[in-house]
Amino acid sequence: MSNKLHVKFAGLDLGSPIIVSAGPCTRTVKQIQKLAEAGVGSVVTKSTFLEDEYKEVIKPYAPNRFPDCRPKYVKAGEDTYVYVAGFAEVPAEVWAESLTELKRTLDIPVIASQIATTLNGHVKMAQLFESAGASALEFDFCCPMPYLDKTELSGIRASLLHPEIIRDVVIAVKDKVDIPVGIKIVYNPIEPGPMLAAIKESGVDFVHVYYSPAAMSNIDVNTGKPHLPAASGGVTGPMKRLVNYKYVHQTARALGLKDPYITASGHAMNWRDCVEYMMYGCTAVQVNHAVMANGPSIITQINEGLENFLNERGHESINSIIGMALPHVLEINNFMGTYGQTKGVIVASVIPDRCTQCRVCEESCPVYAITLSDEEPIINTELCEGCGLCVANCPSEALELLNVAYLYELART
Repeated sequence: MSNKLHVKFAGLDLGSPIIVSAGPCTRTVKQIQKLAEAGVGSVVTKSTFLEDEYKEVIKPYAPNRFPDCRPKYVKAGEDTYVYVAGFAEVPAEVWAESLTELKRTLDIPVIASQIATTLNGHVKMAQLFESAGASALEFDFCCPMPYLDKTELSGIRASLLHPEIIRDVVIAVKDKVDIPVGIKIVYNPIEPGPMLAAIKESGVDFVHVYYSPAAMSNIDVNTGKPHLPAASGGVTGPMKRLVNYKYVHQTARALGLKDPYITASGHAMNWRDCVEYMMYGCTAVQVNHAVMANGPSIITQINEGLENFLNERGHESINSIIGMALPHVLEINNFMGTYGQTKGVIVASVIPDRCTQCRVCEESCPVYAITLSDEEPIINTELCEGCGLCVANCPSEALELLNVAYLYELART
């Protein structure tokens, strides 16, 4: 792996911008060692509690073997899982021993993920993990598990309802430890402003942007039984990535790219997904589902894909693409405001040698601007709305939109 993939992230030197996030793939020392061998830049350990706090949250409590479930995963469509997953199998006190072993045997940074129900618990666990050899800390404020519904200092409630608590936790911990501190959060989609303000005031070193919709399993229609009989779970899938792009962009726009640094997770499955996350503002991209579906070797494949991308496009470093898309994103009022001036200018056009006369464009056009002749579709540009639906639907990519660049000119005048 070349130096082209090297990034500085919140005080950490990463040989690759790919981090495996806290989850099923970072539950054990052996898993983390395999990921390091595959070329990962860093890992985040599976989230855990101090044992005393875990006893108060998890009922029934089983010492050193926290509750989980079987089965955990079900496939709910192409590239999509519904899942129910618990916390780390062991408390923070036991994980600290594993961190010490990893520090001794690995040459990559290891980020420790923690959940706590009290401010003192956050501080105590942070100090424990620092002394055990953690390179950085990530506070999990987005876990949707119902165990956490009754506490405001952990889980998704803190992200959505009490960002000021997250600010206070970060300030308290940073006063007691010397390693970088990050937060994993979910934005309130209706009012993200308080969270952005809390992030800025906290002095946190990095923000892990995450989108965590609750979900339920699909159903066996022959029996009427869900494939995963849990009343609530998480979901993976391409939608998560696309929604998360919005929140990464929002964070980068409001706070910049390095104060704090930005990372994100949500269905990054290949090198292209990682490039897109970075172009919206991430310095590092966190993956988990990709490893679940393909094993640790996917990390090597992503790194190779990133290097090939950089070489083919003449980039000297992966750092040159961070935030590249930001100048090209139009605020929605500016975007919508160009409608009258682009009528008849931004229109669909046929690429004749690709057309297979499948008639999909003719059938799907909402304004009936397309008719199929003996040779190719004919587009009535007076009727065409330039909406792009035909371009999106064409299975042979035989249609394109003309003059889209004009949109950017208008929106910025």
